[in-house]
Formats: sequence, C-alpha cells, structure tokens
Amino acid sequence: MMLARDHPAAESCLMPRQLSPLLPLAGWLLLPAFSLPLFAEQPLRFNRDVRPILTDKCFACHGLDQATLEADLRLDDRQAAVDAGAIVPGEPEQSELMIRIQTDDQSLRMPPAEGHKQLTKNEVDVLRRWIQQGAEYESHWAYTPMQRIEPAEESVRAHWHPIDRYISAKLREVEVDPLPPADLVTLVRRLIYDLTGMPPTMQEVQQFAEDVSPASYDNLVARLLHSPRYGERMAVYWLDLVRYADTVGYHGDQEVSQSPYRDYVIKAFNENLPYDRFIREQLAGDLLLDATLDQRVASGYNRLNQTTEEGGSQAKEYLAIYFADRVRNVSQVFMGATVGCAQCHDHKYDPYTLRDFYALGAFFADLDERGVYGARSRPPMIAVPSIQQQQQLVKIQAELDALKHRRVQVQESLLPKQSAWEPLARQQTDALKEQVQVWIDDDQDTGGRREGEWNFITTDQGPVYRGKQARRQQSNQLVQHFFLGAERKVTPSPGTKFYAWVFLDPADPPQAVMLQLNDGQWDHRAVWGNDAIGYGKRTENWAGYQRQGELPPLGQWVRLEVDAEEIGLKPGSEVSGMAFTQFGGTVDWDQAGWLTAAAGLPQVVADALQVNADARTPDQARALTQYFINQSDEIIALDQQREALRDQQRGIESELVQTVVSRSVTPRQIRVLPRGDWMDDSGEVVLPAIPAYFGELSSQNEPLTRLDLADWLCDHDHPLTARTMVNRIWGLLF
Repeated sequence: MMLARDHPAAESCLMPRQLSPLLPLAGWLLLPAFSLPLFAEQPLRFNRDVRPILTDKCFACHGLDQATLEADLRLDDRQAAVDAGAIVPGEPEQSELMIRIQTDDQSLRMPPAEGHKQLTKNEVDVLRRWIQQGAEYESHWAYTPMQRIEPAEESVRAHWHPIDRYISAKLREVEVDPLPPADLVTLVRRLIYDLTGMPPTMQEVQQFAEDVSPASYDNLVARLLHSPRYGERMAVYWLDLVRYADTVGYHGDQEVSQSPYRDYVIKAFNENLPYDRFIREQLAGDLLLDATLDQRVASGYNRLNQTTEEGGSQAKEYLAIYFADRVRNVSQVFMGATVGCAQCHDHKYDPYTLRDFYALGAFFADLDERGVYGARSRPPMIAVPSIQQQQQLVKIQAELDALKHRRVQVQESLLPKQSAWEPLARQQTDALKEQVQVWIDDDQDTGGRREGEWNFITTDQGPVYRGKQARRQQSNQLVQHFFLGAERKVTPSPGTKFYAWVFLDPADPPQAVMLQLNDGQWDHRAVWGNDAIGYGKRTENWAGYQRQGELPPLGQWVRLEVDAEEIGLKPGSEVSGMAFTQFGGTVDWDQAGWLTAAAGLPQVVADALQVNADARTPDQARALTQYFINQSDEIIALDQQREALRDQQRGIESELVQTVVSRSVTPRQIRVLPRGDWMDDSGEVVLPAIPAYFGELSSQNEPLTRLDLADWLCDHDHPLTARTMVNRIWGLLF
C-alpha cells in the first residue's frame, strides 16, 4: 500500500512492499543513544532543545489555551513573548522570563512552587543560551511540510536505498558505528516475523540460508509480500487503530458483524492499494461516483464506533459520544493528532481549539445513524457475499438469465395460438368467488398456543369490527401478539391470501404494522408504514419483509391482505401460525384468517373473455394473454426451474453477512458543546471545517463533505498524513 500519490516521501518511504532495497540496514542494530556532550557546542534548536522545556513547564499557563492564559502572556508565540518583554533576543539578563525563573522571591518565581514544575539548572542554562543566540522559534516539525533530502552519494554504496545513505551519513556525523549485519538465520526470522507476523518454518530458514544468489533477500521479500499472511499481518495493526470489533461495545457483548470491513482491509494490503484511495474509500466510499461494493464496505469505517441498545439510554447523549469518538479516531489514525483533547477546551499544547473539534466532527453529521439501536440491528446495513457465495450467485444469475431468454422465445411461439384457445376458455368462465376462512374472531380458538398480550376489548371499550370483541395492542415501541401450532393448518394454493382487520387510532397511530405467517419459520412478512419494525428488514424487499406502502387509513376498519406467494409461502406448505405486530401507537385487531378462490378462471380473465378482442381495455388484453401463456406446460416447466434456482438464490442470500456502512442524509445541526456537555445547547452552530491552523478548504460542495475532508488529508502538501503512516510502519518493522 503506497502513500498519498506523488508525495515527496513516496519514493523513499513507501510501505513494506517497497522496502526491499533496505538490504544493508536490515540486519543492523544501532548503538546506544548519543551522549549530551556531542551537542553541547552546537547551536540550540527550538524544537529539539527549547520546546520540550516550555511545553512541560510553561505552556499550561502561557500557551494556546485562552481559557487558562495567565497574565495575558503567550510563550508559544515569539512576537507575543517579545512584545511583552518576556524575551529580549540576545539579552537573557534583560528578559523577564530569565528574571522570573531565577528570582529568589517566591511570590514572583516561575513556575509557581505549587505546580511542582521547577526548572533544573540544565534547563535554565538551555533557555539562557537560546535567548543569547537570538531566541529563534521553529514551527513544530510535525506541521512542517516534508522536504526531500538527498544524502551524499557513496561510491561503494551507490546501490543503497536513499534512506540507507541518509542514515549512514547521520551515523557518521554523530560518530556512531552500526553493528555488523545479522547472521542469515536471524535475518530471515526477523523478516518473516515482520511481514507475516508468524515465525519461519525450518524449511524456510534452511532454504534462505542455502540460497547464495545476490537476489535471495529480494526474492524472499517478494514472496512474503504476495502471501495472504502479509495482508492479515498488516490488517491486525490497522484494525487495532480503527477500534474494530464484532460486538456493539456498550452495555453488553451483542454481535454486530463487521467482518466484511476486516476482509476489505486485508485485501487492500494484499493488493497494495494506494494509501490515498484507502483513505478516501473509508471516509467517503459511499460518496464516490458509482461506488463499488468494496467502497461501500470500506465506508463502514465511519461506523466502527461502540453503540448501545440499552433501553434507558438517552439518544442525544450517545450521539454526542459517537461524535467525540469519531473525531478522536479520525484525527489519531490519519493525522497522528490529539484533536480529541479539544472536546472540552482549547488544546493546551497543539494548535487545536474547542471550535476545531466540533467543526471537524461536523464532517460526519450527514451519517445516517441513531443514538440508541435495537434488536442487534445497526442500519444502514448491506449484505456482503463471500468470494465463494459471490461465485455461486453469479452462476445462478447466469442460469436465471438463460431461462428468462428461453421463456421469451416460448412466449413468442405461443402468442399466435391464443385466438384458437379463447373460445374453449370462454366455456369455463365460472367467475372467481372469494371464500373467507376465519382463524380468529372473538377468541383465539385455533388450538395452538398463544404468546404476547391478547388484550380483548368489547364494544363499550372501543371499536369492534365483527362480533363482540376485538384485540387492542398499545405501545410506544415494538410489540406483537401471535399464535403458533394451530390445529387447523392452511395449505396455500394459487390465489390464497391471508388477512386481518385493523383499526388505527387517529389520535395515536403506529409507525408501522406487520402481518407475519409461520410455516415452520417466520420469514414470511408484509409491512405497512415505515421501516421501524426490524424483523427481517433488508434494504430490498424479500419474502421475509415485503413493503406494502403507507399505513392504511386511520379511524376506520381496514382489511390488510397479503398474497401467500408474495411472501414466499409455497403451494403444499402448511401454515400454522400468525403474528400481529406494530411499532408504537394504538391498534385494534379483529377477525383474521385466509381467503381462497373458487375453481375456475380468475375474474379479470373471465371478464376479458366476454369482450370482443378489439373492445378490450389494455389491462384486460394483458391479463388474458398472461393467463394463456402461464397455462403452457413448457412455461410451467420453465417457471418451476426458475423457482428452484430462486430458492437456491434466496438460501444463499439469507446467509449473507450484514455489515454496517455509511449513508449520507441531510446533515444534523452541530453545536459547540461548552465543556463537552451534551445537554448544553448554548454553543455556536458550526459547519464542517478543517482545524483553523491549517487554513480553509475551498470546495464546490456547500457545506463541505466527508470526501472534501479525505481529499484534504490526501493533499500533496499535507504535513501529517504520509508522515503519520510512514512512522507507524517504520516503528512496526524496525
């Protein structure tokens, strides 16, 4: 995996796949750190020698945080310190800073004694010499754009990687000698551990030790980098950074699988995905044009945070918790920065303000998320097939496409025969008559067991559709009552429908109502209203979650109906259970059962046959032709093959892992939270913005998006992104 494209460091500091030229240093160990006398005669440098002292002893009261600034004096800013007289460049004895840190008057002595931050004699001497030398400041090295450094060429080591030559020159400068190269066994052990995380086998050690070719090391590196173990080893490190887990995290250990994101990371390392793409796909994969499945899965990074489904939790509080977690992780992972310290106040040591914290988090205000979840579901989620499942689905789809093509051919061959069939069919025009079969009316008398609250009401307590009683179900959340194991089972046939009468209270309507049927499993559902009911819910309709549109009319009895075939109940199956489910509101449920059709032609077909061909409506002509075609033995055989394949397809799809992803919606309003208090709404409203220290982003998007943030992080001149990842990899491998 490479660094941000075209970055100055990209040729010399690539990820491990590019590290094979580091042969000379691969087996070296450096001697102990340099001794102090080595630097005693060198000019002092602010970042190396002075900043650590000021940060530790002074910046808490005289640094970036305006809320804790004492005496209106800033020592982190040279001009402010000079203007205040704290520093007189070249004149340490005239500088108030030196006077205060050396005075014997405890009322004036700095730092104050109660802070327990007294300067050592050596630190006082460093500050004196620094002021004497002109008191020059430096920007923090981490925020300085990287510059390419070309070390001197060495004739005998011209083949070395630039990094090697640079390190070698530095070692000579500080008079430190490297240890000799490691023996081959040690070297191969280090290398295989570094690139796979596993110890070498005896065979690998022996093979490397016996290979005397000049390219033996490079060949081994290439082999290891093409091993699946390499991606897994690197993914373990990355997954720790992004707080990956397969559980919700708060108030329990319920499973919420993120494994497709894990697989994406492994694949990214194994395929050497450019680092800028790696960043963009995780922060904004869902915003990319024509986003692929991999890119949508990658966007799940934004939702790897811990979540809760604890009943007593406050949604607003947890949205604030998720918000803060996201700012912390994004800044740490991609910038190596502690922006999280600014959640409650301006950062005391780094250039991040309270406002920066909330403006950075505002980039993620468009994420579709909830404060409190339920039923182990973390929408939005998508189904992600494994490689094997994907191959199976592709094969099945190809066979379905072939059947569809064949069906069209057969259909075209049948059409000329329709006119000869119609007179014969006209003789069979017994009209379709609906027959109502009652399962439940004034009592649950199916012979099966019932579950949930069966709260019967009479006509003096509320509306009743038929008879003397109805069933009232009332809640502010998900609730249901159902029966299972009915003695009178239903065997669906073509045209069978299940029904239930409902009355939705107009003063307290539900968000959604659902009918569920059981033929040994409950994956047969129809829902009216919104997606608040989680049972079987997927992005697309399927037999276990068929959306029927808006809620039925309020304040009147309505018969909910669902076709048995539409919800996956096949002819010949036995249905012995029915559930009545709602989310919130007050609903009265009454008579429920099923509807069957009498023998004969469907009514619409019978009616069409009574009309001359040239006088039929388009709907009549279409229904008649469709019925004629569907009676063909060859069409029936093709449809049975298709249904068998679709059963296989549905079986695979039911086993697919569901993983969380990002989905952009209208951004919610983000306010600065004084002292991080989620209940304090007095803070200013902020829009997405990068930390002010880095300037402003220009974009065509208003407000800025997560993709704008990712583009900024991957910008050629960004001082932190490449440096952070290279340093991590450097530390990981050395």
